[in-house]
Amino acid sequence: MNFLPARNKFVSLSLSDNVLHEWDLTSGLETQSWPGPASFQGYTSISPDERSIMTIGYGGDIVFRNLAEKKNLRVELHALEAGGTTYSRDGKRFAAASDLGLTKVWDTATWRLVTTLGGVLNGRHTVAFAPDGKRLAIASDGKEAVKLWATESWQDVFTLEGDGTGFKGAVFSPDGNTLGWGNLTGSLHLWRSPTWEEINAAEEKEKAETKQP
Repeated sequence: MNFLPARNKFVSLSLSDNVLHEWDLTSGLETQSWPGPASFQGYTSISPDERSIMTIGYGGDIVFRNLAEKKNLRVELHALEAGGTTYSRDGKRFAAASDLGLTKVWDTATWRLVTTLGGVLNGRHTVAFAPDGKRLAIASDGKEAVKLWATESWQDVFTLEGDGTGFKGAVFSPDGNTLGWGNLTGSLHLWRSPTWEEINAAEEKEKAETKQP
């Protein structure tokens, strides 16, 4: 289920017939419905402006719906064995993880492929853009629980280690300073990034200590 607070709607999936439905929260009435991908497994992402929803099946079949105009649009993404998907907060980029160990990122203005990120041994389960859009977190398993990438250079920044299988995925806090990752056993790992003020204070302290005789 996906809520659309700005439009006062929500979207649900009917597993019995594999159809997505949009509902009006005020009246409780259905406003539109459309078939999902043939191999649908729940990988849906709504654009930040709430005008469209991307649904990707595990086999790479795609249904891209313009909710505002109530019609499907043709988009070719080639997202085989797709896992989690997400938009950047500004809506300019769309990312999809894959059980093949790859993550692909597209420019949403043209749906041109921007980059393909690899470098992990296991499959990738979810992806999350930092609120400022400067980092992309990709959730995997165990010693490669989360990998962070810089979105300007697409360089691998660092890897965070966890325990178990991370199908619960990774998510940033609203301020972007904390990253959470959950595994199948119900454990939650939290990593916190220091603020620039804390970094500067630590550097000043280190300089002061090195000057002491």
